[in-house]
Amino acid sequence: MGRAVMEAGPFRGFLLSFSAAPSAVPPVREAVRAVAETWGLGGLADAAQLAVTELVANVARHAASPDCSVLLRPVRDGLYAEVGDTDPRPPVVREPDWDSESGRGMFLLAHTVDAWGVVPRRPVGKSVWFVLRGLSGEAR
Repeated sequence: MGRAVMEAGPFRGFLLSFSAAPSAVPPVREAVRAVAETWGLGGLADAAQLAVTELVANVARHAASPDCSVLLRPVRDGLYAEVGDTDPRPPVVREPDWDSESGRGMFLLAHTVDAWGVVPRRPVGKSVWFVLRGLSGEAR
């Protein structure tokens, strides 16, 4: 699928790079759960999986980008995640049409996470980041 790097120390993190294809979604979901559980953040795993899945699926479906990356980092009371690609166009949050087979990804993201945003990547592309909070006193 790509490369995965786990960092140790106070700024530990997990980085996974892979081809932006629908077939990447299931292994990325499993990696997100495994990392969250390894860091003692299992209570955030479901929401993290949903949010990352929606972002990776958006890259595979809408972005003119052959590659994608997922960065995960534990934060003081939760989890920080970032999905990057080489397409500079930002995602669009739409009011969902519940009869449609698609178009709810960013709406779900916005209603699942505690904060999110988009930042440009250099030399080209963007990263969509989010934070899930709600854990206090758990190991990080």
